[in-house]
Amino acid sequence: MNRYKERVNRRLGDNPEVRKLTGEELEKIHGLCLKMTEEICTCCEENGITVGLAYGSALGAVRHQGFIPWDDDMDLYITRQGFEKLKQVFTECFGGRYRLHAPNYLPGNKTRVGRIEDPTVRMEDYTGYVHGAFIDLFILENVPDNPLLYYFYGIRSLFYTAAAGLVIDYEFAREDRKAHGGKKPVPAEQRLRRMIGRGLSFYTAEKWLNRLDKVNRYPSEKTGRVGIPTGRDHYFGETWRREDMTRTVRMPFEGRSFPVPAGYDRYLRGLYGDYTKIPAEEDREYHYIRSITFEEQRP
Repeated sequence: MNRYKERVNRRLGDNPEVRKLTGEELEKIHGLCLKMTEEICTCCEENGITVGLAYGSALGAVRHQGFIPWDDDMDLYITRQGFEKLKQVFTECFGGRYRLHAPNYLPGNKTRVGRIEDPTVRMEDYTGYVHGAFIDLFILENVPDNPLLYYFYGIRSLFYTAAAGLVIDYEFAREDRKAHGGKKPVPAEQRLRRMIGRGLSFYTAEKWLNRLDKVNRYPSEKTGRVGIPTGRDHYFGETWRREDMTRTVRMPFEGRSFPVPAGYDRYLRGLYGDYTKIPAEEDREYHYIRSITFEEQRP
């Protein structure tokens, strides 16, 4: 976890209004995520789109041959060219079973990554945001080889990432107050983030996210490097050799087989250091919720 997430995790652990998923809920979420990931990977493979497990899902495949035991979601990465194609074939692949959220796609988006959501689950997270079970799609962007362009694109990306995140915090807090009422004690760090977010809210979070999506794009597919500017470590922290990420190998995952980056060792070490060690419980990242309901699955 990065330092901000560590602080949020500690704070939520002491919050009686939120909780972790139960074992039964976690098992149901795992089943839904596996089904969705299988379908997404099949759709991408049939349409010549490069996709692979990312972050904790890639780590789970390598270290556990499945889910990290306390993890409750799955992450994929997808090339920019592939993501634009996925938008075009999405309805053909999935019909009305799933919803696709992404910047510069349909109105109302509030995520900085692509997200495929199963609406048969209704989950309210700790911010008050209500969503279904989902798979995050992190877009693999081209990264300039020229150092000046690299820093120019990176600094722009960080600015829009920060602005979008702060406005999202402010908008979620405002919506949460409307939904739940009352004024709750808020840590100083969160108050500051929301105050800055309010000052930046002359654009909605959706507009900031749409702009971030555009400034992260670099047209050349012949650069030696690629990266995920919308990932956990942002532009400068997530840059890799092109061949490590645009080629994939298959690994077992919960009795199935999914693609992972061909350079998974360099990728995981860059993100987690010695990823073979299981972290102490206090260092694990959990997702906290307020409520969750499961509807009957559609055929």
